[in-house]
Amino acid sequence: MRKKYVGHRKVMNGYILIKDYNHPNRNSQNDVMEHIKIMSEFLKRPIKGGELIHHINMVRDDNRLENLYLCVNQGQHAKVHSSIHKLVKELLERGILIFKNGEYKLNFSGGD
Repeated sequence: MRKKYVGHRKVMNGYILIKDYNHPNRNSQNDVMEHIKIMSEFLKRPIKGGELIHHINMVRDDNRLENLYLCVNQGQHAKVHSSIHKLVKELLERGILIFKNGEYKLNFSGGD
């Protein structure tokens, strides 16, 4: 179930910002990214410097806890993204995924 916060919400680069005057991870405008707030509440602590939260399905405003993965540093986050690129490469090699007209698409025809 998606947790929703009542009050001031705005979007920045696809991320949802929540007005929170007390959250330790708030910015200078007293906004905290919703995914940071959710993960912080789950962990029962602020998000530490260097920690990053990855959206598993790549949808920046899907802040369900089951869609969030805490990376302990930028290197781990880069590894997560690297695994996506390796997967795309393998799917292209197997013909499951194709690149056509500037887009990656599933290959339902069995060969193209």
